[in-house]
Amino acid sequence: MKKLILPLMILFLAGCGVEEIVQPEYLNAPSNLKAYPGNGTIRLEFLSNNKEDKFDGFNIYISKSSSLKSQSSLLPVQNPSTGGIPTIVKTSKEINPDSSLFVEINRDNEDKPIENGITYYFICRAHSIRNFKSEPSNETSTTPRIESTASVVLNTNEGFSFTAFSQSAPFDFIFTVQDVSGKKAFLTGKNNTQIQSKGYYDDWKKVNKADTEGYLMSEIPIQVQQGYVILLKTSSGHYAKIYIESLDLSSDPAMRFIWAFQQLVGNIDI
Repeated sequence: MKKLILPLMILFLAGCGVEEIVQPEYLNAPSNLKAYPGNGTIRLEFLSNNKEDKFDGFNIYISKSSSLKSQSSLLPVQNPSTGGIPTIVKTSKEINPDSSLFVEINRDNEDKPIENGITYYFICRAHSIRNFKSEPSNETSTTPRIESTASVVLNTNEGFSFTAFSQSAPFDFIFTVQDVSGKKAFLTGKNNTQIQSKGYYDDWKKVNKADTEGYLMSEIPIQVQQGYVILLKTSSGHYAKIYIESLDLSSDPAMRFIWAFQQLVGNIDI
């Protein structure tokens, strides 16, 4: 009689519709997470290798303190379209392990606006349709800052002030043109502002952190060209950058640029 107990129990459980044991899920974790500061916004970039069947996107986690992996109660940023999760909806067919993914964040996990001058920390996890999450990516951080993408135009010997955010003296730098074996454009730091050229960039956002060394002292000019990103360190210890959109070296020379300014003294997120 005892020999019949086990087969009968199996038949009974099968008849009750007991589901098969669900195998543990595994999702590849995102990698190489980077943060780029904006004006009340942050752009995140990362890599993914998610080809799992049940993968459906990524959760972004944000905090004003570091060590997010230990903040177990931290909720992800909501999807701006659905108001739910995952933060970023993706399918495995949309994933190219050789191409970066980007997302713009302008609200935190409590749906509050991102603020300039506050340092935010981030991690990212892959997400599945069963609400399974991968291990976290690396942690990164950045501090949004003031910027203006409305072009400023300077003529020869005119300057710009990061105190007034205008073409009003006292200047932090001036624009000049020298005609030595052909006209060339120069920027010169003024009033103890130090200056450095990062060279040509097709996207000024790629320069997301200022160098702490390598600047020329005030009053020493540097040659500049269209497409150059220029870093500045003011006498008050603030970091700024400008992007030269165009240069006109004709009979009435002019330089057109946009700028960003970090309001926290000593903070290199730019």
